[in-house]
Amino acid sequence: MKRTLTLILLLGALALLAAQTYSPINPVSDEDEVYYDDEIMLIDEDELEAETGFLGIYVDDLNFPKAQALKYNKNHGVLILGVVEDSPAAAANLQKDDIIMIMNDQVVTNKQKFIEICEGTKVGDEMKLKIWRNGAEQAAELTLGEKIEDDGIDPSRITVSFKPNLTTGYGGGGWIPMWATVDVSDINELLEELYFEPMREKGMLMQGGAGKMHIGKGFFFGLQGASYADKGKSNAPATAADQKLRANYIMSTFEFTIDKRFAVKPWLVLSIGTGLGSAKHKVELYRDESDSTWPANNNYGLGYHKAALKKSYLTVHPRFEALFPLVSWFGLRMEAGYNYGFSPNRGWREEEYNGEYRHITNSPETKFGAFTISAGPWFGF
Repeated sequence: MKRTLTLILLLGALALLAAQTYSPINPVSDEDEVYYDDEIMLIDEDELEAETGFLGIYVDDLNFPKAQALKYNKNHGVLILGVVEDSPAAAANLQKDDIIMIMNDQVVTNKQKFIEICEGTKVGDEMKLKIWRNGAEQAAELTLGEKIEDDGIDPSRITVSFKPNLTTGYGGGGWIPMWATVDVSDINELLEELYFEPMREKGMLMQGGAGKMHIGKGFFFGLQGASYADKGKSNAPATAADQKLRANYIMSTFEFTIDKRFAVKPWLVLSIGTGLGSAKHKVELYRDESDSTWPANNNYGLGYHKAALKKSYLTVHPRFEALFPLVSWFGLRMEAGYNYGFSPNRGWREEEYNGEYRHITNSPETKFGAFTISAGPWFGF
């Protein structure tokens, strides 16, 4: 019995050995086939990673609330939710809440289109972008790189923010109607002596304009000028020598401005700054010699210039401003300040016909200082 069992086991072992030795899977050896397939898979995977360009951002589809919060008026684009550190996007200064509108001349209609465009790129490709930031279109260029395995961002923690990037604007200009409490008592004293009606002493409405440009980090440099003019006719009695005397009064200011803006809300930007410039009182007195007839008289109303009296100042104009953007290119502004002037000359001066000046003896010092309030439209932002 034992001999029979041993014989059966021996025959089974021989049969198994014969099957492994003489029954190949296919004409190619098993070792060659496995090695070949594995190599092909590795090549495909490496080539895929090497060919696909890496941008380094997380995006989401746009919806109306997001677009409205960012003042975006187009119906295409994707919103950047996060930027990977040390990525091509970071190097190109792409930021959270930027909207990608166009990639290499292709309109990015939605997130799926964004993915399709990215899948068609390779490492080292140049990419040109048109983005929306701070209420305006901007251009960006970058070179696609290799994927960063550990980008330091947990996608599950990315949330969509409806709060736009607050901006201090880019500059602009506008009409400046400005109420100024300029002291004209000295001028009125002169006018009354010459039988003119005195000017109102509670203030004057000056008219002018201003322009500003952004020079970086919320600072704006600009120019501002305003003036006020009044004219009068002497009420001198008929027996007086100056019954035909006329007067023009001009108050003017001009200054270079520097302001620092602070974006508080999308609809509110505050600023504090100052203006450095000049101000001037000017009184022109002349006779009205316009009584003439054609062609009997050679005096054709050219008039006779008698005097131009001036008082000039160097000014410092600190002020506070509130800007209310209504759209990306238009808003309303309000400003309050105090314009202080220092005169380098004592008293008043008279301008001669040759452009030279002479000091007027016993003329008043006429100090300059005025509270200013202004409100009006602002074009640009």
